Amino acid sequence: MRFRTANGNVRAFTLAAGFTLIETLVTLAVLSIGLLGLAMLQVQGMKFTHESYLRTQATMLAYDIIDRMRANKTGADAGNYGSQATPITAAPSTAENCADTSGGCASTAALANYDLTRWYQLQGATLPPASTLSSISRIDATSTYTITIWWRENGADMRQIWTVVI
Repeated sequence: MRFRTANGNVRAFTLAAGFTLIETLVTLAVLSIGLLGLAMLQVQGMKFTHESYLRTQATMLAYDIIDRMRANKTGADAGNYGSQATPITAAPSTAENCADTSGGCASTAALANYDLTRWYQLQGATLPPASTLSSISRIDATSTYTITIWWRENGADMRQIWTVVI
């Protein structure tokens, strides 16, 4: 197609017909890289959310056993929740079931046994098991305890440690 300019010259007139194939491919490549980045961001966000969830569960379990020990202070002072020489690293071999009796547990030692059994059961139901078991130990003759909770996270053993005075 030809047209005349204002001074009378004749010029060829071509219409732009849209994007070329190369422009389209470059645009598609840039868009793909951006979407891949967003997908990786989403995966990382989900990973961090799960890690946060496990740490929160560990904290809730620690506060659970701390509350149980404070409610049974006589049993804690007697060393029924572990001592410096013999920390508790597993549920007791004979489980008490204080919830089934109308009067509760017969002694503070039985209540501590029940508390430890329930605590290890909750831990097994809530956190992925680690190669090292969680433990409760008394630091000295006072009512200071160290609670260490282990769990498995992304192929590695993780832990949190609380030192608390009962």
